[in-house]
Amino acid sequence: MKGFFRSNTFKVLLTVVTVLFGVTMLSVTTGSSSFSGFITDMFAPMHISYSTIENSDTKLYDGYTQKELKEICTELTEENDRLRNQLTDYYNMKEENELLRDLLEIKKEYKNLELTGASVIGRDPVSAKEKFTINVGKTDGIQKGDPVIAASGAVGVVGEVYDYSAEIITLYGGNVKVGVKINEATESGVVTGGRDISKVNYLVLDYLKADSGVRAGMIATTSGSGVNFPPDIPVGTIMDVRASERDSSRTALIKSFVDVEKVERVFIVTNYRAAYAENTVEGGEAAE
Repeated sequence: MKGFFRSNTFKVLLTVVTVLFGVTMLSVTTGSSSFSGFITDMFAPMHISYSTIENSDTKLYDGYTQKELKEICTELTEENDRLRNQLTDYYNMKEENELLRDLLEIKKEYKNLELTGASVIGRDPVSAKEKFTINVGKTDGIQKGDPVIAASGAVGVVGEVYDYSAEIITLYGGNVKVGVKINEATESGVVTGGRDISKVNYLVLDYLKADSGVRAGMIATTSGSGVNFPPDIPVGTIMDVRASERDSSRTALIKSFVDVEKVERVFIVTNYRAAYAENTVEGGEAAE
């Protein structure tokens, strides 16, 4: 124990205690204001030193001054914004190029159709199979009832039209009716949307003959009957044929060539106006 009182550690502790005691007595004697001034004076050199560094060309990190570091940070932020804008432009251009490529391919096959390309910009998760929104509208010459196709086949018809957008009603939705034919069986019928069975991924082809020769695996295309869709647009593959729930005719289930819940680019046929668009889209009888 006697060794501790003779050690350097004890001497340092004694010095610190003495200084603190002196500072405390000074604050009692001179008042808190003077004590605050004393503390301020004590740390003033450190504050002055920091201010000097901040406002001078003193090297802070890796040879750079604070001013230079701020300038570098600003430049990097501006460069990041520029690159972000370039990336957005790239994706927009990529989408436009893919749309034009699909348009050229479709026009080779359907030379008589006037087509306006569009991108899908909105879907309601609850009704994604029945409808979606595209980025063209009245200003692009789009009208209610116009047929809508994709690179792989028929999609549906135009519903409500706005200045710069439009709602597309797919073959699954509403009361859309499209004349369909099966060339292999020399038969035709009508695909009708809005059916419960459509919700399991199949279109319903009604009005086949009771002794229909339609079989699974055959291809269905639009017939052009009526006024709401041009002929020879692929619709899908026959998956099953069964007795109709309505009458003595037969009904076929068709798996669409177009996945309407995922399609991103479509084409509106603008030179095949549906004379009965109001009835076709909104629930009236379509011409057959």
